[in-house]
Amino acid sequence: MNASDKEKGRYSKKKIKKLDYSMSCFMLYLGIDKKYADLKLHTIKMADDFERNVNEIDHGIIPKDPSFYVYNPSSIDKTFAPHGESSIYVLVPVPNLKSYDKWSNSIITNFYNLIIDKLEKELNLKDFKKSIVFKKIFTPNNFREKYNSFFGSTFGLKPTLMQSNYFRPHNRHSTIKNLYFAGASVHPGAGVPIVITSGQL
Repeated sequence: MNASDKEKGRYSKKKIKKLDYSMSCFMLYLGIDKKYADLKLHTIKMADDFERNVNEIDHGIIPKDPSFYVYNPSSIDKTFAPHGESSIYVLVPVPNLKSYDKWSNSIITNFYNLIIDKLEKELNLKDFKKSIVFKKIFTPNNFREKYNSFFGSTFGLKPTLMQSNYFRPHNRHSTIKNLYFAGASVHPGAGVPIVITSGQL
């Protein structure tokens, strides 16, 4: 049964659609048939023009020079990949589906190739593309469909001034007794430790 806007209180369908949402992510889960001794557990590579990178995301443009984060757990834990191989995770900030909703197969393939080429070149990972034996790609569409994330926004509501602290949706419903909310879009905010705090509240 769908709740009426009156039952929802302040957060009607119309209000929810008008709120500002965080960026989404383009994510890669990769199996590599070799080890890269110089690729540490965590690597963050910022775009050369970071301000442009952020503006592109905010205005619904797929970044031409994206920032990215690489997680290489097999560098410290041998159980993450077969002997002599690597398990690598790549996260790239991209626009949410409210501002960009055109993730066709060709666009996904082109952006994937851009990211792989950047990893190989900028992190000096020789023959990285040739060494990929497994790949799984997550786009903003996957966040919307698999995790019911509104507009595919990975981190819920954007932490603008009027969507932070007291102005962020509260953990307890204003009128329905024993109805509570936890997650990235409610108080106190996004991020795994903060969402855990939300659950504790």
